[in-house]
Amino acid sequence: MFITREPKEMVLSEAKKRGLDTSKIIIQSANREEVPTMVSLSDVSLFFIKPVFSKKASSPTKMGEILNLNIPIVCNSDVGDDDLVMNEILPEYLVKEFSNEEYERVVAALLENQNNPNTELRKYASDFFSLNNGVETYLKIYNLSSET
Repeated sequence: MFITREPKEMVLSEAKKRGLDTSKIIIQSANREEVPTMVSLSDVSLFFIKPVFSKKASSPTKMGEILNLNIPIVCNSDVGDDDLVMNEILPEYLVKEFSNEEYERVVAALLENQNNPNTELRKYASDFFSLNNGVETYLKIYNLSSET
């Protein structure tokens, strides 16, 4: 299932080029409120973000949301906090380069772990992405800087 606002034909044409059975592909757009319900149907979530300069300091909101659903993620490195988060909880699913060998490594890890899900994803996400923890951290930084 692809949850995207991109034209359906874009996904289908790429699938056809690779010889995939397009009758098994679901392409659905969704508004922000619908996404959690749709993502909850997944066994794993995959997203790639171009590792360009403007994304170095960003953090994909969807990462915290997906992990809070206790769904493992496959994503690429060099985007915001992705490396930090993934190396902490799902290092085998972090795509370090866009190559067939790397994709095969990650797929092998997914298949190997499919019967042993990581049940700590929700706890990690709650701790790492917690608004309360973020506010406390910013207050500590702010208080330290105002003391000097």
